[in-house]
Amino acid sequence: VINEILYDPLPGGVDYLELYNNTDKLIDLSNLFIARRNDKYEVEESICLGLAKNTLEANSYVLFSADTAKVSESYHYSDTKMFYPLDLPNMPNKKGRMVLLTDESIIDELGYSDKMHYELLASTEGVSLERINPEAETNIESNWQSASQTSGFGTPGLKNSVYNIQKEQETDVYLSSRIFSPDNDGNDDRLYINFNLIEDGYIATIRIYNSFGKEIRKLASNYYLGIKDKLYWDGLNEHQEQLPIGIYILYIELLNPNGDAKSYKKVCVLGRKFK
Repeated sequence: VINEILYDPLPGGVDYLELYNNTDKLIDLSNLFIARRNDKYEVEESICLGLAKNTLEANSYVLFSADTAKVSESYHYSDTKMFYPLDLPNMPNKKGRMVLLTDESIIDELGYSDKMHYELLASTEGVSLERINPEAETNIESNWQSASQTSGFGTPGLKNSVYNIQKEQETDVYLSSRIFSPDNDGNDDRLYINFNLIEDGYIATIRIYNSFGKEIRKLASNYYLGIKDKLYWDGLNEHQEQLPIGIYILYIELLNPNGDAKSYKKVCVLGRKFK
């Protein structure tokens, strides 16, 4: 799977793309290609990964870049043994779409954009996008996040700073944690509202209130859910401003076409590090 991508490097830097083999088998890279889709959604600039490396070991990473030395210089938290020089297809800034494929089929595909980054970053230059859960679907926007500041905004060749595989729970609506701290340190930066529903067709409306009962954010309005789905709160209010630490209440309403309605109240704590 596509696991990490740097498409907007710092001045003088280079793009990179990281893959992760999430199987217990050795993968032959000689039949794998990385390409991009253009504005007409056509696959172009297809590059064979076997030009750089023959195989990818089970449960391991590989990173490709035109200049691996520059990647090593720019990111201290990295594993250069996983670096391989390869002229990648052009990865446009702002947004683009990368494809991992064989001659016969698409293996993985990522549509990326600046909107997937941490909302309060002053700039996305030099900040990689990391996959949170390698087992979850690629093109769920909530499955991607900016690499943490503490990791140096990138973890090339290593497990991602935002890596998190949540255990499935029996309840149909549950939070990823009771406490979260949106400071881009790679640890509970977002509060995920997870849905594990029996049937599809539900729409969700989610409002967030402070401890005084004042509504501070309407997170979702008639949002169509899949059976297993998730939304996240970034700790910001309706005006995209930081909120103070404290207790917050999420009021979640679900409704399906049959008229079945459910409602939930979930309590969380927004925390921050004291300096």
